[in-house]
Amino acid sequence: MLPPVANAGLDKIITLPANSVSLDGSASTDDHTIVSYQWTKLTGIEGTLTTPNASTTNFTGLTAGVYTVELKVTDDSTAVGMDTIQIIVNPPLNQPPVANAGIDKIITLPVNSISLNGSASTDDHNIVAYQWIKLTGTGGTLATQLQL
Repeated sequence: MLPPVANAGLDKIITLPANSVSLDGSASTDDHTIVSYQWTKLTGIEGTLTTPNASTTNFTGLTAGVYTVELKVTDDSTAVGMDTIQIIVNPPLNQPPVANAGIDKIITLPVNSISLNGSASTDDHNIVAYQWIKLTGTGGTLATQLQL
């Protein structure tokens, strides 16, 4: 009589915004009959195992980090086998910022200056610099071209 061989599957790597993985222990084997499955989160901050007592489960609500989950299988003679799987959840990929220079401006002389505002620009991380460049037109000077 040999103990069962638990098989939690291959390690997984996902990137946010994906925040869940499917875990499958159905490849576990035994010389008798496996009568119970138990998935347990060993490491990691967040995450919920939706059906921890089934051969397959979903691991949901994950945030960036490294998780270790253990699968414990028990056979009809109470012998136990265990296997672990590691899930790496990467932060979201860095997307380019979206520049927003504001609405078009029209002025009439003798008014000869306007204020430009790029503060509505957005990014998935942090904007670290703004740079204004005059592309067309004659005359005119940008008072502040680069702002950190």
